[in-house]
Amino acid sequence: MPTLLVERFAPPAGARDHRVRAYCDERVGDGLAGRTVWCTPELRDRLRRLLRDRASVRSYEEARVAPDDVVVMDERDLFAQEVRERGAHAVVRVRAMPGRPAAAVDAYLYVWSGRGALACRVAAVMPRAGRVAEKDMRAADEDLAWGSLLADIVGTDREERVGGRRSARPAVAAH
Repeated sequence: MPTLLVERFAPPAGARDHRVRAYCDERVGDGLAGRTVWCTPELRDRLRRLLRDRASVRSYEEARVAPDDVVVMDERDLFAQEVRERGAHAVVRVRAMPGRPAAAVDAYLYVWSGRGALACRVAAVMPRAGRVAEKDMRAADEDLAWGSLLADIVGTDREERVGGRRSARPAVAAH
């Protein structure tokens, strides 16, 4: 059974909200630090503002993909197999879920408009990890939500699963 994680970035109302945002910002920095994020020029500017000096963000037309990099591509530019062969994370922005997920894709990204204060929503469907992560935010928090979503993808991709998704990882006593 897939896992669903929903994170809402509403306007901060108090000290707790500010701590949650600070934690999320640290998690994004830790998850993406030292990596190169390859993406479209439109997304590149957004991620550069968020990641500052913590990760390199470049346009994927010039991509020299290395292990642990993140490549965010549009569905029309699908080259996920090559990305995975180089040890990078393949993420595809789509408008509708494909009938059968591509084996080389780590996550599918969806963007849609909501209503009210949380007017923008992004989600990542990670078929291989059996997980869906959704971020709901107002336009002012869009950069934080995108970074959080990419950190979720990097954090769950290629997780070790012993005995399948439902079994716990066995504990082995130290000798």
